Amino acid sequence: MVDLILANDCGTSSNKNVFSVNKGKAELLVMSPALIEVSRDSIDNYKSRRLSYPDPSDEAWIEVAGQAYFVGFLAEKELGASIDVKQVKYENAIRKILAVIGAIAVIKGLPSKFGVGVASLLPRREWENRSAFQEGLTEALADFAFCDRPFSVNLQLFQCRPEGAGLSYSRSRRVGAAYKRMTVPTLMFGYRDLSIELLERGITSGETQKLGLYWLLSRIISRTSDQELQPLLEALHQAGNTIKPKKFRHLVRSTGAENRAKEEVQIAEAVRLSRLEYWNRISSWLRSVIPSKIDEVIIGGGTAEYLKPELQAYFAGVPISWAADLQEDVRRAFNIPPEDDHLSLRLTDVYGIYRCLQRQVFPSLVDVGRQD
Repeated sequence: MVDLILANDCGTSSNKNVFSVNKGKAELLVMSPALIEVSRDSIDNYKSRRLSYPDPSDEAWIEVAGQAYFVGFLAEKELGASIDVKQVKYENAIRKILAVIGAIAVIKGLPSKFGVGVASLLPRREWENRSAFQEGLTEALADFAFCDRPFSVNLQLFQCRPEGAGLSYSRSRRVGAAYKRMTVPTLMFGYRDLSIELLERGITSGETQKLGLYWLLSRIISRTSDQELQPLLEALHQAGNTIKPKKFRHLVRSTGAENRAKEEVQIAEAVRLSRLEYWNRISSWLRSVIPSKIDEVIIGGGTAEYLKPELQAYFAGVPISWAADLQEDVRRAFNIPPEDDHLSLRLTDVYGIYRCLQRQVFPSLVDVGRQD
């Protein structure tokens, strides 16, 4: 019996999960993507110093195959762990999924042994490793510990899909049988990668390039003085395509008034030029992978919102399905306030693949939210 179904997207910016327990309603669990190997001594030292008991999703460590890891916020806060954008996702995804399942089990009071169905999203180039991913996850789930509690979980169903599959699936449900006769690219704009899933008369293909927002951030940092990723990322999203020096005033590090004014201009110019180069790289790649005649395009991922003006201009005359019209479904399913629209956008792909998994495991259930 499948006691837990879990859709997982171990993204570079966050570890996004949609799950349900014992045929219940969809729930959301978002964790920091940080992960770092530790010794048993480090775990015991941390435990001896803690003065409270945080939520399991914030205080997560796992032990598996003789190795131990801090996961999520604990890894970030305790040891300053950060994400290496050059790492292969699926290798660490197994450990992160163990932490997610362990946290859910503790929160929901699941026993030490239960059955799980998992659907996970990977960039297209890593999707080729899906067999190794499944084998590694099956073995790890069978014998691991979460926060010193042992678990033996049976992986009864596993789906590994390329990023964008949740959007494409949801769109196909809305369009119906005609969808298989269409030519539809699904573009996923992430922090690390830009991926395409191309449907041509029912046949799919795909490709991934390292053209996520990190590419742009790296270019800007190379042209400025000691800018940090997270503050710069937040400034970019707040500024949008309105690139004016005052938008970046809070990032200035100089102390003298004249130097501060110059640095404002320098940052703004670095953003303007880097954004232009970024879009030129993206548009050149799009021309090489998208057929000249398409019926529509599906666009998703957190970075898509940042590039919305350019994308609208590029696809002028072509119907655009933004996140496969799932954003409102996500907002309502998890009561996400309007001011967190960016979060609901980033959750659309994993929510779409969750609904696919749910229909496969429990075809008679009707999930919360608008139906296809």
